[in-house]
Amino acid sequence: MMATRSPNRSNRRAAFTLIELMIVIVILSILAALILPAIGRVRNNVLIGKVKTEITALESAIATFKGKYGVDPPSRIVLYETPSAGWTSATPSPDAVDSRAKIRQIWPQFDFSMVRNLNGNGVATDVVELTQGECLVFFLGGILKRPEDLDNDGTLDAGEDMDGDGRLGVNATVSGSNSRSVCTGFSKNPYNPFASGGNRETAIYDFDTARMVDAGTPDGMPEFVDSLSSQTQPYLYFSSYDGIGYQAVEFGFGGPICPYLQSPSTTAPTTWASVQSIPRWKPKSYQIISPGMDRQYGTFGPFAPEAVDGQLQGGRTVEADNITNFHSGTLGR
Repeated sequence: MMATRSPNRSNRRAAFTLIELMIVIVILSILAALILPAIGRVRNNVLIGKVKTEITALESAIATFKGKYGVDPPSRIVLYETPSAGWTSATPSPDAVDSRAKIRQIWPQFDFSMVRNLNGNGVATDVVELTQGECLVFFLGGILKRPEDLDNDGTLDAGEDMDGDGRLGVNATVSGSNSRSVCTGFSKNPYNPFASGGNRETAIYDFDTARMVDAGTPDGMPEFVDSLSSQTQPYLYFSSYDGIGYQAVEFGFGGPICPYLQSPSTTAPTTWASVQSIPRWKPKSYQIISPGMDRQYGTFGPFAPEAVDGQLQGGRTVEADNITNFHSGTLGR
């Protein structure tokens, strides 16, 4: 009679049991819960780092501008296409006087008597106010060569309004394709640096015009958004005018957009006098501000990174993801 052999232990286990599979699934779920947020944080840090790098590049461009012209770019200026509306008026407004002074600092031989079309709408009668991000693009990028401006004369001529918006757009559909503007710098003509043709100074900063926007009420003078996905709000730029001080006319007390205050506490100032008594960040240069991933600037005010009761007074959590040139990372950390 033949002796029977016990089955080998390895032959008894053909597959995982249901309980073992469930244990594996639970372990994988726990690992995913731990790893995925970490991956998200790393990804966000990379995106924030790209914006910080770009802000540093803008700072370098502003330094180049200052080295060339002796001053930082202004963060507000009013330009007059028709000189008699401001620059050559017998009774110039404060804006016209301020504008002439700022332009004279940069271009001492500027001819204020010339009629110009600056915003590409073909009508040389506009008063063009440049603020914050518009100033950044205009002074660092110079005059735009707009895709619809076929003869490069800076004026909307017959047959050039291909998208029907009544102006030479920053970006437009030309010959069936989406075309972008090009920053061409300023003319070397010392009397008319705003001319669109002729010999030119190279643009100080090479803006990616695909990221130019005409935020708010379109006026033909673009701003520049950061590289964050679906960003719609532009970089803000505020100049302290080489330490003279951030100008109240550019934002006012309690204005919706203003440069950040330094503050030893998170108590919000309640009067204009109390605001003036608090120094602002970068008091001798300028502030550059990105709205961050939520595409919202917030209400601004004091920023106190050392305050134990919070960096942004009044629970201003919207500003926690703002990215600036005066704090590492975002304002919320």
